[in-house]
Amino acid sequence: MTTADSRLVFRLVVLVLVLGVVITAIFGWVVRNNVLETADRTDLEMRAVAWACIVHACANDGLFPTSGDQLLAVEPLPATIDCVPGPGASWPVTLEDALRGQPAPSLVEALDRLDVVFPSDGTLPPLVGSDGLPTLIDPPTKDTIREWLTTWPVPGDG
Repeated sequence: MTTADSRLVFRLVVLVLVLGVVITAIFGWVVRNNVLETADRTDLEMRAVAWACIVHACANDGLFPTSGDQLLAVEPLPATIDCVPGPGASWPVTLEDALRGQPAPSLVEALDRLDVVFPSDGTLPPLVGSDGLPTLIDPPTKDTIREWLTTWPVPGDG
């Protein structure tokens, strides 16, 4: 093998390695952006479901929905509710605050994508989970909506 042949082989090896690094970087960037988009959608849907639970409770003497059908009855989501948080409570009173100014997603699609467990009686809030989908951690949506729902006054404890 001549020196010229060795240089050609070296250049081909370096070219293949550089192309591999570039392709891997582009693939990683695309995957990262897809995960962030999915997380943003999941968070928005979790917030919309939690807001719908609050809307239902506000309109039904403090009782949460016990089924998906009851939850879907509040769609389209109202812009505001009349129930104001007391001391130690932190739920939002406007749809804009609940969804951080983003447009409301479809509750039907949200219930299909998320893991929502409804209680047998309306005194307990539904459990809203991401069903394995990614969520954002700043601020942590799961903790935020859990706080909204658990600070709701339980009917009869007044």
